Amino acid sequence: MLLRIMLLFDRRRRLFMGATVAVGCGLVSFGDDFVFAVFPVILAVLLVSVVVSVVAYASPQPRVLLTRPGVPAFETGADVSAVVLLPGLIALGSAWVGGEVHAHAGAWSFGVLALLLLAVVAWRSPMVRLRPGGIEARRPFGSLVVPWDALPALAEVRRSRLTLTFGRPELVRRRGLWPLGAHSIPVTGVDAAFLGRAIESYSRNSGHRADIGREREWRRLQESLAGA
Repeated sequence: MLLRIMLLFDRRRRLFMGATVAVGCGLVSFGDDFVFAVFPVILAVLLVSVVVSVVAYASPQPRVLLTRPGVPAFETGADVSAVVLLPGLIALGSAWVGGEVHAHAGAWSFGVLALLLLAVVAWRSPMVRLRPGGIEARRPFGSLVVPWDALPALAEVRRSRLTLTFGRPELVRRRGLWPLGAHSIPVTGVDAAFLGRAIESYSRNSGHRADIGREREWRRLQESLAGA
């Protein structure tokens, strides 16, 4: 089920984000009377979002990476627990911002900035990408780049984080805000142990790296890690 939601969001990411932000902008633009009338619906959406998010977080994560032939890369999918929570948070936040906007005209710019911030955070959700040249890990406002030449090795696996060691740590680069340290990679949208084994596979076997992003290499990787 998580895999189906993840794949659906991956195919319809722009539509989902556009619809969610449009609803949020609509709630901001309407007056207090309208927000008060639909507030029970907003609370119901928030409640459903929270329940589904908790269930998604507690469920086993998919053991699959998505193909990106145009990059080329294999990458982790969307964090379903965060995706399903977003509509409820935006609905509630937009209703609150809308009330403030109509009560205080100067709050309009704050409302717009708040919605844009939510959209940016959702669009740049945490992601790990395996490329022919190395590993790219992304957070909303920062990234970590680990070339294969840095000789990454798996040191520890947690449910939502990998800890790596490097034979050549001077090649590892951090960009923007990356408070986790160069050795830690947050993992969402995929089973962390599965991703760790994929990283170790490419770190040890350089011959397969050039085919990363191709369908045949994706099948080979999935099959080789299926029984691991």
